[in-house]
Amino acid sequence: MWYSWSGTDQPEEHASTTKHQSSPPYLPSCFPTILAPSSLTTDSGSLLAQLPPADQLTILWRRYLKNVHPLVKLFFDWEIDPIVQKCCGDASSLSKGEQALVFAIVFIATLSLPDQECATLLSDNKQNLLYESQRSVEDALLLAEFATTSDIRTLQAFILYLSAMRDRTRPAAIYSLMGVAVRIAERMGLHRDADMFDLGVVRSEERRRIWWQLQYMEIAIARLVGSLSMTLYAGWDTKPPANLDDEDLHRPGLRSLPVERTGLTSMSHCLWRYSILHMQRENMRQPGGMPESLSWLLSPQVSIDEKDVKIDAIESALGAKFLQHCELLNPLHVYIQIGIRQFLLAARRTARQPALVNAKILEMTQRERDDFLEICTKGLDYYLMSQTTESLKGYQWHNENYFQWPSFVYIILEAHHRFDNDRVTDLWTLIRRIYDIHPELSTASRRTEAGTVARITLAAWQRHDAYIRQRQANVNESYEPPQWIGEMCQNFNLPQPTATSASGSVVPVPAVDASQLLPADFDFDVFDWAAWDETYANTNTGSGTV
Repeated sequence: MWYSWSGTDQPEEHASTTKHQSSPPYLPSCFPTILAPSSLTTDSGSLLAQLPPADQLTILWRRYLKNVHPLVKLFFDWEIDPIVQKCCGDASSLSKGEQALVFAIVFIATLSLPDQECATLLSDNKQNLLYESQRSVEDALLLAEFATTSDIRTLQAFILYLSAMRDRTRPAAIYSLMGVAVRIAERMGLHRDADMFDLGVVRSEERRRIWWQLQYMEIAIARLVGSLSMTLYAGWDTKPPANLDDEDLHRPGLRSLPVERTGLTSMSHCLWRYSILHMQRENMRQPGGMPESLSWLLSPQVSIDEKDVKIDAIESALGAKFLQHCELLNPLHVYIQIGIRQFLLAARRTARQPALVNAKILEMTQRERDDFLEICTKGLDYYLMSQTTESLKGYQWHNENYFQWPSFVYIILEAHHRFDNDRVTDLWTLIRRIYDIHPELSTASRRTEAGTVARITLAAWQRHDAYIRQRQANVNESYEPPQWIGEMCQNFNLPQPTATSASGSVVPVPAVDASQLLPADFDFDVFDWAAWDETYANTNTGSGTV
């Protein structure tokens, strides 16, 4: 909802006194040079010289299998391992598609490493390595002529590249590139189930893995840019991948697909997400199913109780197939549980969100607001759990792609409305924790959505801040604004809050009201994101910042 805002950094009257500092080198503002083929300045020989040393390549491959492979299943580890090992020796014998795949593995494996672990294992700054590996995989894809390829390895490399770039550039750019990836897959016939081609068990399952991952990514990116993916309507018939581990298909003379496992496998994280897409498409195939399958969550004609019954049915299906098999000692199983819980809470939040244009928060009953706020809070609590659980640190790179913007913004809006409520402290504690574990929210000054949320946060805080200052002044107590608010203001060049001494009887007013830095028609009571989007587009045009 935020990415379509063209936006400017500051209103003109404030810009003269608050110039941006240099942006930190780790900001996710990397333009995908794959969109500008003229940027290619290397050949295959010099490209291979950019491969990491053999020991580092081995480390990255192992981290890929642990941190990425269970979340983005595109191939079988036993087929790609020899390719990686060959890169540790003479990589010149590899095809251009295989070279591109190895560079893509290096790129996304580096992304998956926590900063300190990256520095320890690879002896370099993570952001420097990411910049270098991004350029390398882009060059490799261009050399492999990815846009016209019929090579499965090149397509796999391209998908991994898109997965890694999702939070490093604007979603609109990734959405366009997703169209290229889907067209390549269609030209290769991946939208038709491989059984009709008699390709064998392994090749058939590989094609299914690729196609379903593409469709899931397509829907996820479409949601970010405010579009409805046509994959829900399209007539493709590729079956979902089987619930099997890679080694289940590594058998000499395998002629038929093994019986699927009943518990969880390394495919299960992908499969629970695919199952949502599968259920949606199955509903649409039923007579009269298309309208209901797409609209009941937001339909005012469907009561909350009816919506909850439908969501309960989805929860029951996911519980029977996935949740009941989860083991708390298995990090991937814990991650699956968190993901499913977040999805169900997002569905319940969507079901309760007013669908009318310019819907007002204050027009909801207190019970509706409390219920909605509890759902949003719980969803972000799960996000915090996924980001702070030590055993899940290898999956943190994946969490950034699914940050719950609507829930976070609603909590800030309610913090603004409940500024004098005793429980508002809990809301600000949650907001602070989110800023702490999602640092780009407070540092990514070149990202329009981060800057806008920072201004909303500061405006909401200033209202609560004035209430606290007045209360402290009445009892002659000193007051020190929270450090994280000051740091956020510094990073986004927003007016800094000031402290007061115990002797100060006058409550100081900030030099600039943060609400003045928001679009003129911004309303903390408006529940409809589209209204804000339109307001911002009409009042701030032409910047085109990444």
